[in-house]
Amino acid sequence: NVKKLKLLDYTYKKLDVIFLSVIDWNFRYQRPQHLAKNISKAGNRVFYVNANFGQNKKVNKLDENLYEITLKSQEKIRIYDILESDSEILKEQLDKIYEDFNIRESIIIIEYPTWYEVTNFLKTKYKSKIILDYIDDYDDFEETSKNKYLKEATRKYLENSDLVITTSNFLNEKASKYAKSTKIIRNGTEFNFFNRALRENKTNEKIKIGYYGAISSWFDVDKVEFVAKNRPDIEIELVGEVSEPKVKKILEKYSNVSFLGEKKYEELPKYLIDYDVCLIPFKDDIDLIKATNPVKFYEYLSAGKKIVATDIPELKPYEGNLVKLAKDKEEFLKFINESIEKIDTDVEIKERIEFAKQNDWSERAKTIMKYSEKLFEKVSIIIVTYNNLNLTKKCINSILERTAYPNYEIIIVDNASSDETSKYLEELEKKYKNIKIKLNKENLGFASGNNQGIKMAEGEYYILLNNDTIVTRGWITGLIKHFEDKKVGMVGSVTNSIGNEAEIEVDYVDETGIDEFSLNYTTEHYNETYEDIKTLAMYCVALKKEIVDEIGLLDENYERGMFEDDDYSIALKKAGYKIVCAEDVFIHHFWRASFKKINDKEYKRIFEKNKKYYEQKWNTIWTPHRKRIK
Repeated sequence: NVKKLKLLDYTYKKLDVIFLSVIDWNFRYQRPQHLAKNISKAGNRVFYVNANFGQNKKVNKLDENLYEITLKSQEKIRIYDILESDSEILKEQLDKIYEDFNIRESIIIIEYPTWYEVTNFLKTKYKSKIILDYIDDYDDFEETSKNKYLKEATRKYLENSDLVITTSNFLNEKASKYAKSTKIIRNGTEFNFFNRALRENKTNEKIKIGYYGAISSWFDVDKVEFVAKNRPDIEIELVGEVSEPKVKKILEKYSNVSFLGEKKYEELPKYLIDYDVCLIPFKDDIDLIKATNPVKFYEYLSAGKKIVATDIPELKPYEGNLVKLAKDKEEFLKFINESIEKIDTDVEIKERIEFAKQNDWSERAKTIMKYSEKLFEKVSIIIVTYNNLNLTKKCINSILERTAYPNYEIIIVDNASSDETSKYLEELEKKYKNIKIKLNKENLGFASGNNQGIKMAEGEYYILLNNDTIVTRGWITGLIKHFEDKKVGMVGSVTNSIGNEAEIEVDYVDETGIDEFSLNYTTEHYNETYEDIKTLAMYCVALKKEIVDEIGLLDENYERGMFEDDDYSIALKKAGYKIVCAEDVFIHHFWRASFKKINDKEYKRIFEKNKKYYEQKWNTIWTPHRKRIK
């Protein structure tokens, strides 16, 4: 409970992001960490799950919205080895993370395909949207190329992910054969960090060219050796772990070549600052490199450096001042010589720096989240108002502060309020792009007001919401997920106050207790429904556009606002649909806020008139609603 109470201090305005990573947080600082950190800086909670497991599950808060998670060990101690049968313990632990942090609206970014079974479980239970960050062609890695399960999981991810992000044209073409949606989001740079290596004046007399990064089977040692042999006056500095012994064996016989070993990410600028020319010497004839968009390209440019690379496909669009691409070893040496001899102009340096600045990791993170938000179907929240300004403000504020669902609009139809409601609504519309208003000159009633809102709506789902309500965390996903069952025609929530089975017992005494109660109750009843319900009261109901198109709008023959919910519930049932009450969506309801202002005689008149119309229309006898049997 202490943990849950702390969660209540957090305003859930943005999606949660779960990173199922390919590397641990503290293992080199690469694309996964950069993206996770920058997404968290934008206000999303990010849960970075390490690729290696420990003896116990650990949750480490790294920053305000950033958590590092190490899952408990099992027979397999890292995600690279995981098999379908080994995933149960991982599912249990991540399920608990979702529960502990009240994760409801979320995306999962997968960095390695063997997470597949775990991801599928989370998608099924929590309706998380799945994004595969397809960053490598695993077929060219010696360790993974023969891994049958990895290949099968990759294919499944490509086919079943909501979005596949690729880092290169090569990978995008490969993914597009299977994926329903792909986007290219290339690598980037931590611009301010690497810009520290911008050198205003050359301090060392000797010419130094350099490379940092992995020195593996894809490292083009022949081209580097050709430079070392023909330019003994140039220092060649290689920073990085050598996993291909052949490279070191060939190059260490040259006195002008230095192997400095792997250095911490934080140290890289102090080496980069001394380089007159930066190298990217990759073998450009293998698929692994054809699929590669080199991170160091953007990092080198952050410091305004000249770059000579091999003929890497991903760098072709930037050939010229940003990079020289050599097709053979002679051209590689030629471009290095030309780069050393030429003195850069301020304009050339500025072009490189400006290009790098535009490719900062923060921009990449924004792009990912922009694409992510479009994965969620648009929802139109329709609210009819008539006076009660204070309640309307509470309702709207609760939506804005407690809705992490990223793709929604609010349509407010005012039925000629006599207080300051219209002025407030006009201010809202100016302030928020996703709020639209309609100001009626007369009170057209509940049904007509909602129908006006539906006609203005752009969403695939409609939520009819009374203005005397307060919403809680996860409410939109909690409602619309039930339409996966094609037999469901309308979904409602549980509440503290209503005249039928949707009402449950609550233990809070004022509005300050709503969130805590909701968090506890909806967690306990997650994914449960109450289907033994005759009518869904329209203080909060979700409808699907295509079903409304089939059934029709609300019947406007009912005066003011009674029996419309009975009417629509029976209409749906007669069309073969069922109605369900979601036990994991709690909406606080002040109930009858508008009708309390009507005197008893007038209320009774409207009630009897609408009841008579309902009974005649459906040739039935209306029976009073009943409360839930305890």
